[in-house]
Amino acid sequence: MIALKLADEHPKAGPDYGVGLYRDITEWAAGTPGWMRELGELFTEGGILLFVALLLLGYRRGDAGLLRVLCTSSVLAPRRYERLRLGSTAPEVRTVLPDHEMSDPPSESRPEPDGAECRYYRASGALFVRVDVYRLCFVAGGLRDKHVITAESRAPVDRD
Repeated sequence: MIALKLADEHPKAGPDYGVGLYRDITEWAAGTPGWMRELGELFTEGGILLFVALLLLGYRRGDAGLLRVLCTSSVLAPRRYERLRLGSTAPEVRTVLPDHEMSDPPSESRPEPDGAECRYYRASGALFVRVDVYRLCFVAGGLRDKHVITAESRAPVDRD
């Protein structure tokens, strides 16, 4: 048995153990028929390719799933946006807001009001397209400004 032989000849850990184990395995493999070595190579390469393919597939599906969650959890329905009134308190406004703000708010030329904390929400949960964005700005605990940033007015995304 190869396992018993390896345990008897290499009882210690360390660099000598690894080298000896490697030599024992390669000597054993050299004594096998050619077809068996070729089959081993084929399964090794196929296993690596399958692992890489599954890894990429999982990454793409996970990435798209995360994007979907981020986009849909920051959607403020247009009818809810229209119901918001300037001067409303932050707790009143929070009752109609989605769970999350946009993770990537647009940059725009319209300045924020002095001392305001502005939050951005998507008007739609559509993926991979530009959508209108609602900007809500709060000052001293009240809604001071609300503004629609239209999809058409937003600068194109530079992918260089």
